[in-house]
Order: sequence, then structure tokens, then C-alpha cells
Amino acid sequence: MTADTSVASGLGIYVCPACKGHLCQEEGALRCPTCSQTYPIREGIPDFIREELSQIFTDTVIALREMARVMKPGAILAVFTFTAGRGGILKFRRAREWYRKDQGLHVFGLPEMEQYLTASGFKDFQPEVSGSILTFSALKQ
Repeated sequence: MTADTSVASGLGIYVCPACKGHLCQEEGALRCPTCSQTYPIREGIPDFIREELSQIFTDTVIALREMARVMKPGAILAVFTFTAGRGGILKFRRAREWYRKDQGLHVFGLPEMEQYLTASGFKDFQPEVSGSILTFSALKQ
């Protein structure tokens, strides 16, 4: 079985995040002839997040601004991350402190995440908490 690397049917909805130019499909990637940026296609989905920012972000606002940069207005952002919640190991303060200190894990509060989203150009924060997992969606303004 080969990986799906075709987005030809939806090519018209994509523009280059760097220069807003039209994109051309090549083998396993979309390429912008205007600025020469290339974006890989993974499992049929173009990856527009810059490679140097694709690892775990140390600054949430920078990460969200990068995501907003490559999204069209009205696009939906869907993410899951960690929160204290009412269930799961992260409901315990000592566990949160250990994960933060030893693992570098930031546990978000709902007001904090909403503030980050607003500062990054998103609206309509729709959170759902299950145990220690925060799943949310928001719209790009």
C-alpha cells in the first residue's frame, strides 16, 4: 500500500503560506513557483507548518501564531493538550509539578489557553475536558 500523496482535488483551496502564491503539486509535495517553498504531503494532507517549528513548541503563543499564519480565515483549529481536570494523574498538584520540573510539561488552565488563542488570532474557543486531556477547537479570525 502506498501513502496517499495526492491533493489534486482540493489544490485550489491552498495558497503558499509564505507569499500567498498559487501552489503546484509535485511528487509527494506542493511547491510554490513564486517563492520556491516546498510543503510535503503526509497521508494526503499538506504540511504547511515550518519544519523548524514542527517540534514541541516552548512558547505557546509563537506556536499558535505560526498555526494562524498558515490558516485561512474561518478555518478550524483542533488541538489536544494537558490540563489539570477533575480526573487523571494531572489533577494532583504534586504530579503537575513533577511533570513540569522533570519533563517540561506545561499543564494549561482553560482561561490561560483561551487567552493564548485570542492573542494569536483565534476566536470561539470550544473546550472539552476528559480526565487530564483538554481537547478544543477554535476558529481563525
